[in-house]
Amino acid sequence: MTNLGLELLILTVLLIYFGVFMTQSIYRKYEKDYLRKTIFCSKSQSDPYCIIE
Repeated sequence: MTNLGLELLILTVLLIYFGVFMTQSIYRKYEKDYLRKTIFCSKSQSDPYCIIE
């Protein structure tokens, strides 16, 4: 492989790892918000602002 090939391979691997990291952080944030909303809305059933999607 030439230097260009190695650089492209390393760049591709770094972009994949960055994408995986971002996906995990977004999923964890969504999951935490969803659980908080579920717990809050289970305690107050009559609240009109509790819409679980």
